[in-house]
Amino acid sequence: MKIQIVILAIILSLFSTVSCRKDTDITITEETTISGVNGFITNEENFAVGQAEVIINGTSFITDDFGYFNAEKVAHNGKIVIKVNKAGYFSGSRTIFTRSNEKTFTQVSLIKQYFPYKLVSTVGGTIEMNDLVTLTFPPNALVDKNGNNFTGIAVLAIKYLDPTLHTMYNEMPGALIGQNQNKQDVVLESYGMIGVWLSDLNGNNLNLKPGEKCKMTTKIPETMRNYAPTVMPLWHFDESAGIWIEEGSATRDGDYYVGEVSHFSYWNCAYPRPLVHIKGKLTYGGDSFTEGIVSIGIEGQNAQRTSNTNALGEFEGFVPANEKLSIQVHNSCNTLIYSSNIGPFTSDQDLGNIIVANTNSEITITGQVVGCDGLPSPNAIITHEFWGSKKEIISDDAGRFSLKLQYCSKSIFEMEAISVSDEKQSNLIKLGTSIKYDNIVIKACDKDVDEYIRVTFSNGEKYNIFHDIHGVEGYEIISYWDIEKGSFKLSFDEKAIVNSPLNSQLLFKTQSYQYKNLPNNGKTTFTSFVSDYEDKINYSEGSFVLNNVTKYEQLLGGNLQVLETGLTATGTFRYKNDK
Repeated sequence: MKIQIVILAIILSLFSTVSCRKDTDITITEETTISGVNGFITNEENFAVGQAEVIINGTSFITDDFGYFNAEKVAHNGKIVIKVNKAGYFSGSRTIFTRSNEKTFTQVSLIKQYFPYKLVSTVGGTIEMNDLVTLTFPPNALVDKNGNNFTGIAVLAIKYLDPTLHTMYNEMPGALIGQNQNKQDVVLESYGMIGVWLSDLNGNNLNLKPGEKCKMTTKIPETMRNYAPTVMPLWHFDESAGIWIEEGSATRDGDYYVGEVSHFSYWNCAYPRPLVHIKGKLTYGGDSFTEGIVSIGIEGQNAQRTSNTNALGEFEGFVPANEKLSIQVHNSCNTLIYSSNIGPFTSDQDLGNIIVANTNSEITITGQVVGCDGLPSPNAIITHEFWGSKKEIISDDAGRFSLKLQYCSKSIFEMEAISVSDEKQSNLIKLGTSIKYDNIVIKACDKDVDEYIRVTFSNGEKYNIFHDIHGVEGYEIISYWDIEKGSFKLSFDEKAIVNSPLNSQLLFKTQSYQYKNLPNNGKTTFTSFVSDYEDKINYSEGSFVLNNVTKYEQLLGGNLQVLETGLTATGTFRYKNDK
């Protein structure tokens, strides 16, 4: 399932004021504060990562099927370090600087584990990644996790994070706050980050031998070359402290920075600047506040401090001191609604109320879904996609529906309907940006449903699921409809391939019941499987047989009561490979 969040980045370190410092950490205040933290864990394609472990202050939270987590009470002294783990992905992290007792939202995008490069450790050699990163290893330079010489074949994963792309800010670790060699806290202007992971053929971690160094070359983004300095400090990310630590430097060679590193984690080519704290509030004037996306950067350069405001329109964070800055505000449609030059600042600043243009507009759609017989289709499924956000609503018993949402200029509203009783759906309907659509009629009879899960239990119960169905990298099949009402999930202990039965586990929830089978007591077989998720035409499909299924009743308070055991579930599925 794709998480559509109208947020460009969360790099402006929210709600923070530096008051004292120590050698390996940034201490924001002397007092303990209680705050809330919530957010989404996604992958690089912005699809939800469910059942990921989010660790905050030693306490683990597990994301739901939407990739969402919620920590209500987090004790901290101004800094919250979040770590995220999920099988099949490299660990992710986020550092939040906050002095508020309000809830802070964040998003972390995990990077999939994929090791496409090989290196003969005794020989060494050069690894190149798309003219963006080059790594040159000396021979016999690797050790295993115990410090023993490694003489086999190493595999490498490399991730280049471009600071001119907003995707960097969700994928990078920590925040753009560092500590230089003089133990001073600084705000960083990144010219490119590189994550490198090494392992043997069995997945065991490797690293450079003490005293050995790898030559690292990284390309400077084209839009930053006019002002890129000749010498650039290098920074590695300290996982435990949640900040960047200065270690060495790189020298510019044309369009590249060239330096040497002595170990591998994330490395950042970044220019440090003294920091000041800044805050403000977006309003339409008077007490009418609004949410928005605030970007602040050095005038004429790449803006690297961007943040969503909170629900009260407030923003806070660190920006470079002693520099002329530009501030821009965009609304949720990414329309520029405010722009100004500010600074330079030598001390912390409160910008006060910033009056922005009110560009909000609302579209209202009401209508009715009818079936093939032209009669109202009760409990029809209406899928609507608007400005990149795809949602479902259910019609009433008379097939009627109504929805309101903000619209963006020149955007297209798409919708389609499914008649559950007919097992038919309409063609895709595209609407423009008229302010109101009243009493439209959608006939859900144009074609058979193209995505489905059909399951029959040995107790005679049958379910046909036509809600949006997702194949998660070939490891899970998921459908959900109103998180309080129902979901269906089949998970596999290995990646799906055609005609190879996979051990499967079921978790099926209705509004009243749950069905689960014991691990490894079921098989799922794909008759077709398409791994190219950019292909929006082809479908994956197959069947399953699940044994030892238990039916539970969901009691008040979340408790479960066993109703039936030893059930068998059989079924078929089909879903579009656009996830």
